[in-house]
Amino acid sequence: MSLEEKAKKLAELNARSEQFDPIAERNWWIGKLARLRTDVGRWLGPLRQKGQVTFDSVPLQLSEEKIGTYEVEELVLEFGPEAIVLEPRGTLIAGARGRVDVFRRGSRMEQIMLILSGPTKEEARWEIWPSRDPRQRKPLDQASFEAALDTLLEV
Repeated sequence: MSLEEKAKKLAELNARSEQFDPIAERNWWIGKLARLRTDVGRWLGPLRQKGQVTFDSVPLQLSEEKIGTYEVEELVLEFGPEAIVLEPRGTLIAGARGRVDVFRRGSRMEQIMLILSGPTKEEARWEIWPSRDPRQRKPLDQASFEAALDTLLEV
């Protein structure tokens, strides 16, 4: 890439950043988290109806340089004495639009990431990353989420 091409690309990036609306960005992210909670609730609904899992929400305050301080909810899935936590981490994620960590309460040794990625906001979709190796990522759906829970809840 020539210097002129780089300069043009940087100018375009700068123009886009000047159009950045932190409140709209924050609201978009909070909406994506709400949709994720809805999906998890639907996927685990049959277990919830049988009393095999309960849901709890814990307020969580996040602070990010570009979108400020805001409150979201951490989702805690309680399976008897064990709990799985879905903890939003924010939007300042390299190569992604957001991240939620999923781990067994009391231990982050085994952690799974839910990554919101896509070339545009409109195309952004959740992916499940069972490790930091991006080659292992899969689209997030009921089957991949249940498989992740199964791994985290091994007894």
